[in-house]
Amino acid sequence: MRVVGPVMVVVGLFILGSFVYKVSAAFGKPSLADDEVPNFFWPMIGVPLLGVGGVITERAFLGKSARYFATETAPAVEITNRAARQGWTEDARPLARSRICPACERANALDAQFCDRCGQALVA
Repeated sequence: MRVVGPVMVVVGLFILGSFVYKVSAAFGKPSLADDEVPNFFWPMIGVPLLGVGGVITERAFLGKSARYFATETAPAVEITNRAARQGWTEDARPLARSRICPACERANALDAQFCDRCGQALVA
């Protein structure tokens, strides 16, 4: 599936590209010989080949893309959301040695007794 889908996409793109080239070469000529007339059969092959190949490729790599999203993208989105909640401060990502406010989730210094954003008492 991971080979067949991309091969179908490449073949479909080649068929459509050669058709577009032939159609664009036909523009501006007053009359065309029989061998110069674009055959409209090929787009009927190239478009479905491109579509089916794209769907097969998507399905073949769906697991890899889902794992990539879960391991790489989701943590970055979570950090960005935390930064938005905290007002885009420098300490959006909590440090390993910090105290997190239970009310606003801001990362405070390890020796802080109150949150420097909302004033909530930090539990030990």
